[in-house]
Amino acid sequence: MIKILDIMNLVGSAETPLLRQLQLHGQMIRLDWQKEKARILHLYLMSLYGLSCFISLLISLGLLVLTISWDTPYRALSIVIVCSAYGLASYFFYINSIKTINQPEAPFSTSIKEINEDITILKKHLS
Repeated sequence: MIKILDIMNLVGSAETPLLRQLQLHGQMIRLDWQKEKARILHLYLMSLYGLSCFISLLISLGLLVLTISWDTPYRALSIVIVCSAYGLASYFFYINSIKTINQPEAPFSTSIKEINEDITILKKHLS
């Protein structure tokens, strides 16, 4: 009977810190969610810009083929420069998207780490 009362007193005295800890975990998860949303938005924008540059590259290459068949070297040179610029921009956005996808840090890793640390602390105190 005494053990049950001791456990009730322990739970009653730990109620406020536990609620505060849960509130902190909620805030941390909210911050992690904000970071994940920003990462996904960045990935979306880089992919969108990369796709637009790739489409422009395809159009420019089509124009290059047409102008090469004409006998004006200035048109061909300018389109080669435009194609190169679009190609480099497409490559940049592709590399940036791959880096964003392959980020070493998993989403919500700080929240998971903190929750695991709290679980180990609680297990130590309850055993």
